[in-house]
Amino acid sequence: MVTGSGALQQPEVLHPASNSLIGSVLVQISNLKRLRILDLSRNLVTGSIPAGVGNGSLLTTLALEQNFLTGELPSELSGSSNLQGLTLNQDQLSDTVPSNLGNCSKLQTLDLGGNGF
Repeated sequence: MVTGSGALQQPEVLHPASNSLIGSVLVQISNLKRLRILDLSRNLVTGSIPAGVGNGSLLTTLALEQNFLTGELPSELSGSSNLQGLTLNQDQLSDTVPSNLGNCSKLQTLDLGGNGF
């Protein structure tokens, strides 16, 4: 995160898709309260999805497909009242889909294919 000028401290869109990014989704991503779109798709992202990633009430799109994400889908995603698109296909997620995901009343796109659900 860039500091100093403040221009990138609270971005609304993070879209570094298809950039061969390596590493995990940082827990600090949940601190981006103005974030509307997070698209890390088609990278080399590993690890689990941090529970706080869905805490941003402005988040409309979460695209993490075609990475190497593991673990379960955080139930906290249901707290994203503006979530319209959730694409997590072709990862390595497992366990069950949280039933409270149905609380996302604005959800229009849900793609969880190619995982271990």
